Amino acid sequence: MRFVSRIRAAGAALQKKVTNFIDSHPFASFLGVLGLLFVLILVAQQLRKVPPAPAPEPPTPTAVSIYQNGASPTINVTAKIEKTGIFTIMAQSGGVVQKVPVTEGMYVKRGTTLASLSTNYLGGNISTVSRQIAQRSAKFNNETYDLQKQTIAKQKEVAQKQEASATELREINRISIGQTSDLIKLNESIIDGLNKQLKDLDAMNVNGSSDSAILAVKQGKAQVEGGLLQLRSQLRSAEYSLSENQEPAELARLGKDIAIAQLDLQEKSLDLSKDLGNLQVKLAQISESLMFPTTPCNGIVERVFVKPGQTVKPGDPIALVRADDREITAVVEVPSDVAARVSRVEQSTFNLDGNTVSITPRYISAEPVENNLHVILYSIPAGYEEHFANGQQVSVTLPLGASVLSTVDTFIPLDAVYQTQEAAFVYVAQEENGGVNARVRTVELGAVSGSYVQVKSGLSESDRVIVTRGMTDGELVSIQ
Repeated sequence: MRFVSRIRAAGAALQKKVTNFIDSHPFASFLGVLGLLFVLILVAQQLRKVPPAPAPEPPTPTAVSIYQNGASPTINVTAKIEKTGIFTIMAQSGGVVQKVPVTEGMYVKRGTTLASLSTNYLGGNISTVSRQIAQRSAKFNNETYDLQKQTIAKQKEVAQKQEASATELREINRISIGQTSDLIKLNESIIDGLNKQLKDLDAMNVNGSSDSAILAVKQGKAQVEGGLLQLRSQLRSAEYSLSENQEPAELARLGKDIAIAQLDLQEKSLDLSKDLGNLQVKLAQISESLMFPTTPCNGIVERVFVKPGQTVKPGDPIALVRADDREITAVVEVPSDVAARVSRVEQSTFNLDGNTVSITPRYISAEPVENNLHVILYSIPAGYEEHFANGQQVSVTLPLGASVLSTVDTFIPLDAVYQTQEAAFVYVAQEENGGVNARVRTVELGAVSGSYVQVKSGLSESDRVIVTRGMTDGELVSIQ
């Protein structure tokens, strides 16, 4: 109550002061009232104004993908990555691991031993012993080779001299034939004389007076005839041996030829034995090398799979080595119709975790390689080794070369075409009033090729066909 009374008292005091001011200053009071009225009028006018409507927001364009009319058609396929330069060294022989002289991260040169294997746990190695035996045998053959060659050469010389000796012997017989013939004639004349003498003695033999003389002559005749028989036999033998067409001469020649042939064969056998001995050494060395797997290149040891004391069998991994020189090849398998149309000059696009790499084909096979499919090979550029794993599948976009199409052909993606019972139409991106709008175009379609279709009419070379579905005529779009 006291508070209300104070307010009332203050209001009465203020009213009294205002009344006193007006009474004492009439002109100033009048101006004040006019100013207050003017302010009230302005406030009333502002209160009577209607607030303006908010400005409409511009329409948001639809993001679309386009296909430039006249561009080469493309298809999406999968490529398989084949990396060279990553070697998994396998055990090619069974055994016990004795030593592992390399560790992960070590840089090794070509031929560096990755592990040493043995036949048993004590370190015995059958391959090493076999190699030593082969080396000693080959060493013996090599050391005695010249000596055996010389022996064979001397044996050939002996065979030739034997044949020459037989020839000289025949020449000697030829000289002695004349002498033998003379002796035969002499003996024949002696026998004739003895026969005449016997005839005379028989005529003069009266009462056996000449019997002793006749006996003596007959004995002499018998001796001469025995010598004559021997001389005739020697003459026939000499004449037989002198004939070049007779068997003795032929046997001498055949004997020499057989001896020479046998010695030639022996010499070739000696050469063969020497070569086989050296090959046996190489074979033993190769067999022994299987017990000591080595790296085939310069590189870094990425992984070691074995440890000393471990038993391995053929095919077990020993180590993984990353070579200094590496090559990555992408292999695409496609049917023959696609292989015939893939562009050999335009670049294909590889998709790598959101990034793209454009590469020109290195080779396109003219014949099917496997499963009746052709292969397209790409060499991945250096610097992308870490992006690929061996055997990885990668998405690839292949351009179909325009060279296989006629100059008047137009191909667009099938996804861009809308069809009704009456007609086919597409949407093109057309610039209008500073923006881009989707405009419908009626087209005449032709043959279908893969995921593309021929357009016979309805499009110009500069048209940009909208591939994104769900368009309406006149819709504002933005090109991705």
